[in-house]
Amino acid sequence: MTIEVAKGTRPSFLDLWLSYHFSLPDLAHLAEVDESIVQDMLNGLPVQRGDAEAVLTQLSAVLHKSCTLYTMHVPIQPSKEENKSQIARLMWQIDAEFVSSWQAIHGLTCGTSEHRFITKRTENIGKYLQAWYGAIGPDGIMDLYGQWANRDRKETHGPI
Repeated sequence: MTIEVAKGTRPSFLDLWLSYHFSLPDLAHLAEVDESIVQDMLNGLPVQRGDAEAVLTQLSAVLHKSCTLYTMHVPIQPSKEENKSQIARLMWQIDAEFVSSWQAIHGLTCGTSEHRFITKRTENIGKYLQAWYGAIGPDGIMDLYGQWANRDRKETHGPI
């Protein structure tokens, strides 16, 4: 059976299911994962790397076809370590924008900074938070803000 996908792209889990119509509950049982994991993969939702690999390993055996994260398009959730790193980077970016705005208002350049500069820094902070809003939701954003507001400022950009 041939899977129809655009040239240069990897087939999705849905592409394989549409071509082969394998049993999702049976595949979940063989992979020893919850059926919701297989359903998420079918819907193109991110799943944990280990779960995706377990499902694809079993799918390879069932279909007698190489199904790996390198040959298939399966969205993967970032690990906790990757999330921590991304959150740390986001907090640093927000802090840099905040410090830049604060220095424009109170620093040596006080009175010479333009309103546009400060507005741009504030807009950038909003963009960073908006980018994360979809991933972590309003409660996650509030937690993130709380972490940023309560952090040890000596570790970031100075005494501000």
